[in-house]
Amino acid sequence: MRTGLTPIGLTLAAMLASIGTAAADEPRYLPPAGMTATYRVLVTVRTSGQEHTQGQIYRVKITSNDGTIAQGTLTPLAVVFQCSDSDTSGGCKQARLLPNAHREGDLLTAPLPEEVSGALGKIGKMTIRDLLHVTQVVPFPGPKETGDTDKPQFGTEPISVQSTALDCDEAALKPFFPFGAAAHASVPCKMTVEVAQSRLTGLKDGKYSHDVTYDLSYAGREHVAVPAGSYEVAVIKFKSAPTSGEGAVTEGEWEFVEPLGVSAKYSALTHFPNSPNTSRVVRELIKVER
Repeated sequence: MRTGLTPIGLTLAAMLASIGTAAADEPRYLPPAGMTATYRVLVTVRTSGQEHTQGQIYRVKITSNDGTIAQGTLTPLAVVFQCSDSDTSGGCKQARLLPNAHREGDLLTAPLPEEVSGALGKIGKMTIRDLLHVTQVVPFPGPKETGDTDKPQFGTEPISVQSTALDCDEAALKPFFPFGAAAHASVPCKMTVEVAQSRLTGLKDGKYSHDVTYDLSYAGREHVAVPAGSYEVAVIKFKSAPTSGEGAVTEGEWEFVEPLGVSAKYSALTHFPNSPNTSRVVRELIKVER
């Protein structure tokens, strides 16, 4: 029975759903103080030949930018489930009964009560230094009782809090800026992930780090349409893999709106070793306020 977000989907969402950064007229890759960007991120996990898609809508508000580091808050606003009318799983039954849940096609979106968003927003944080140097604390919303599929109600306590930090070799990354200055870059990084306050079966509290290499490619500029509007973007393709050569491999791209200083869309597909299982993340900009 599925009840709430899949643990592996949670981890990938936390690792990959960070706000993007870009430049306007200068090679500054930080969003300005006062900007608010709202995103929808969907994580599709394929296991045993079946796919399950879940995610959330969250808001990032940049509270400070000293020209080197931008900091802000991350506030969950809603949870999202892909549930067809014929899906009788526990997760979809729970999603349909969440207060004020509404359907758009196969997507069920359940907005969080204001007091729940407010409580979780006191936990969520984000710090951005450049394209890859991102640190974030993501609280994941969920029901007060994770297994309640009769009268589920959102709780002010998260079902999990996940912190991620990506620290990369600045010398290796620097020639890639501004976008277009170099066609490729190979950047060694250390990724640290910490899980705390988990109320999910199969997702235990803990902290781990591993070395990973990001291979970046500048793919030019194009126009894209997302819920927030149509934008010209700089396209950065990437492949990330454990430096050890063992572990999951992810390929995807960022699409940056350079005048705004945020990404319009992010997509990535992760292949797990010795397994046909995959995880796909798609994040789109749905609203911008300045």
